Amino acid sequence: MKQLQTLVLMVCVLLFTDFAAAGQQKMCPQPTCPTALKAEKSRQRVDSFLVIFDSSESMDEMYNGQKKIEMAKRIACCMNARIPDFKMTAGLRTFGRGYGLFSINSTDLIYGMTDYTKPGMKEGLGKITFAAGNTPLSLAIDAATADLQSVEGDIAVIIISDGMSNAGDPIEAAENMKKTYGDRICIYTILVGDDFEGYKTMRDIANAGECGFMVKTPQITTPEGLTDFVRKVFLGYRVEAQPAPEPEPYKVVEKVVLNAVMFDLDKSDIKPTFYPVLDEAIEILQKHASKNVLIEGHTCSLGSDAYNQGLSERRATSVKKYLIDKGIKPQRLRINGRGETKPVADNATEDGRKRNRRVEFLVIE
Repeated sequence: MKQLQTLVLMVCVLLFTDFAAAGQQKMCPQPTCPTALKAEKSRQRVDSFLVIFDSSESMDEMYNGQKKIEMAKRIACCMNARIPDFKMTAGLRTFGRGYGLFSINSTDLIYGMTDYTKPGMKEGLGKITFAAGNTPLSLAIDAATADLQSVEGDIAVIIISDGMSNAGDPIEAAENMKKTYGDRICIYTILVGDDFEGYKTMRDIANAGECGFMVKTPQITTPEGLTDFVRKVFLGYRVEAQPAPEPEPYKVVEKVVLNAVMFDLDKSDIKPTFYPVLDEAIEILQKHASKNVLIEGHTCSLGSDAYNQGLSERRATSVKKYLIDKGIKPQRLRINGRGETKPVADNATEDGRKRNRRVEFLVIE
């Protein structure tokens, strides 16, 4: 019996090792990445850096024809390849549930803080194999603040995320990080996706660092854009923080309120009895075939703000999946969770709470 248990354990370990190795091989296709910038000691300005990587559920969504987490992985891998061979201390922290099969934490330091090597960072990135779980960005920033206590010199923190945080206040966490390390630290954010609230969150986090900035993925997925980013972060091209320009406000062409598609308490799955209502909404969307659609999820007031934010995102995601299965092109669809912030009825009554557990469509251009 003991031998059988040992054999089963060995098989599990081998399966897990193969799974992780496969993820690493997929992670960093080095030939497609630029080579390292020339290390010029006189221009080095970063002594330590820490990458905070979003592996939460929302990173599994599609953006520009690719899953956001895959896009984020490629950016992180190519950035690692492009960083000059300086003597630095480095680390990689993930948040969400995308680290390995058996992670029980919502944020993990999976590489460092240690002497920086490209293979070491690559191995750490290889441990991020999927996207799942909530988005505790503020918790990850707080943990990163503690990670950096032992390092010396100037510090760069690079956050790669869609900004769709649903726990705590990541801007406040970034402000606390800045207070802790002062002029030694700059915070840089890489926005993956086009969620408007995520955009504002990532912009404000970068501004909290006072000497960093935000870039969006289209700005950094080209060799020229990546080189520019690495030079500014690691080679002393210091950029004073400036508010990023607000995106053009979208114009609402038509608003479709799906009050009839309501959700059970603490649930995000769509009941089959509500499918006909969604099918009617699809007919409206098909009238505007050239327009994009913003799907907004809402909750009642029961539960914490952070939990309701995540629940509203999951409800919007459920509706998005239904629409895609019915033939609506995924690139037309965006989601946004509103939590309990926009009730349409009184949360003091059971009927009002039911009405607030809803999804709305905004046809936008």
